[in-house]
Amino acid sequence: KHNRIKELDSQNNMTKEEIAKAVGVGVATVYRVLKEG
Repeated sequence: KHNRIKELDSQNNMTKEEIAKAVGVGVATVYRVLKEG
């Protein structure tokens, strides 16, 4: 899931909320994964 989040974020065409829905996690998780890098 973490790789998928990073993959979607790197395309820069989705909001964090959209990424969260697409991956099936919470928005907080998306922010945490991207912050951890």
